[in-house]
Amino acid sequence: MKPIYIAAYHQSKFGKLLAMTVPEIVAAAVNETYAEIGAEPSVVDVATIGAACNISLNEQGLLSGLMAMAPGLGGKPIESVENACASGGQAVLSVIQKLQLGLG
Repeated sequence: MKPIYIAAYHQSKFGKLLAMTVPEIVAAAVNETYAEIGAEPSVVDVATIGAACNISLNEQGLLSGLMAMAPGLGGKPIESVENACASGGQAVLSVIQKLQLGLG
C-alpha cells in the first residue's frame, strides 16, 4: 500500500455565515486551502467536500459541483459527503481511499 500524505485540509468557521452564500463559502474554503500550503490547483489529484445538514439548511446539495467551478478543479474527481459531525473526517477518509485505489 502506498503512503498517503495529506498536504492540506481546511475547515470553515463554525457558526452562521449569513453574510456569505453557499458558493462563496465553498470558494473561500478552496482558496484558503491553497493559501495554507502555497499550492496551485494543478497539484490536486482528487478532492472531497464534507458538510452537515446542507440540503435542509441551504437547499444546496451539489457542493462538489460548486467546488469543481473553482479555477483548476474542473474535470477532477470531486465528491460531497455528509456524515453529521463527522463529515470532515469522512471527507479526509474518502480522499485517502481514492488515492490508495490509484484514482488520483
